[in-house]
Amino acid sequence: MQTCDRHDATGAKILVVDDEEDVREIFRLALTRKGYEVAHFGDGAEAVKAATEQQFGLAFVDIAMPGMDGVTVVENLRRVSPTTNIVMITAFLDGGMGPEERQDRVQKALSFGARGCLRKPFGTETILKTAEYFAR
Repeated sequence: MQTCDRHDATGAKILVVDDEEDVREIFRLALTRKGYEVAHFGDGAEAVKAATEQQFGLAFVDIAMPGMDGVTVVENLRRVSPTTNIVMITAFLDGGMGPEERQDRVQKALSFGARGCLRKPFGTETILKTAEYFAR
C-alpha cells in the first residue's frame, strides 16, 4: 500500500521501500517534516510500478524483503528510472541473513547503481542528511 504525503518546501520526491511499517513511518515523519514528498511501500513490485508513473530524486530500499528483494528492486528502479539516486537500507542481521550474504547483496545492489547503504538502526538525522545530499 502506498501513501504519499507532502509538506511545503523542497519539492523533492523520495521513495521509501521497506517491508517494516515502523521503518516506513520513521522515514515518512522525518522527511515530510522537512518538506519532502514521500511515497512509501512495503512491497518492491508496487514501488517499481510507482517509479514508472512518477520521477523520484531518491529511493531508500531495504535489502531484505519478502517477494521482490532489494537487489531486484534496485535493478528494476535503475531500468525504469535511471536518474533516481538509490540508497540501500540493511539491518545487522536481515531476516536470518548472515553478514557475508548481506554484504554480497549490498555489493550487487551497488553494482546495479545504488549509491550507498545505511545500516539499521539509524536516527532521523542520518535520514535527513542522506536526503539532503542525494535528493533533487
